[in-house]
Amino acid sequence: MISSKTTTQIKPFYILCIISIFVPITFITTYTITEVRGDDDQIIPYISDTIDFAPESCIGTFGLSIIAFLMIMVVFIKHLIIKNNIVEKEYSDDKKEKKELKFNRFSTSMGLISGLSMHGVSSFQFHNANLVHVIFAALFFLCGFIYLLTQTILDNKNSSDIPFKVSIIRKILICISFLFIGYIITQFFIDNLAAIFEIISALSIFVYMVTFFYEFSNLTLNIEFSKPIKKLPNGYHNIESN
Repeated sequence: MISSKTTTQIKPFYILCIISIFVPITFITTYTITEVRGDDDQIIPYISDTIDFAPESCIGTFGLSIIAFLMIMVVFIKHLIIKNNIVEKEYSDDKKEKKELKFNRFSTSMGLISGLSMHGVSSFQFHNANLVHVIFAALFFLCGFIYLLTQTILDNKNSSDIPFKVSIIRKILICISFLFIGYIITQFFIDNLAAIFEIISALSIFVYMVTFFYEFSNLTLNIEFSKPIKKLPNGYHNIESN
């Protein structure tokens, strides 16, 4: 029994390029349509209000769903990078290594929940399912903030080659993302200010991920496809399908 193997190479760098293009295009398009159509009377509408009614809801759902999918891919790839760094560091104490690996899994789970929650926000518009929409929005911001914070902690411990400037930028973005607390508080008093906090906090999460350019730029993922080949008595080979 032998196997047939095919290897495909993927450069994660391009995923970040797509995110950096799709995020501004989606937000600018939905905000522009909302303003032109007059679907919201606020000076600065909430993100939820710009994807609440058609046609902007259709565009918003389409764009944010793609971004959410790419975000989940980025989180998974970053998980593998951190995992590799932890293993290569060779901790003298196995318990410390297992603790770091477990912490990395926790961080990844927060990132995945945040990505899935963003998809939920775009899929369940506020005027259709306001409670579900609010729950997904809360999970997106809270888990997104925790992901940014835990990733920075993991990088500081296990990624010594990250430039100082990149590290500082990420820490600043963590502080900015924390503005979602201000959004939660001020939405009951000053809507326009709350909307600003919401927009800035959401964008800081995406920008933080774009800073992964440094790790992803020289990274290539090799995906290997293999099928077992059974040798027949006549000398021919038969590829067994799974």
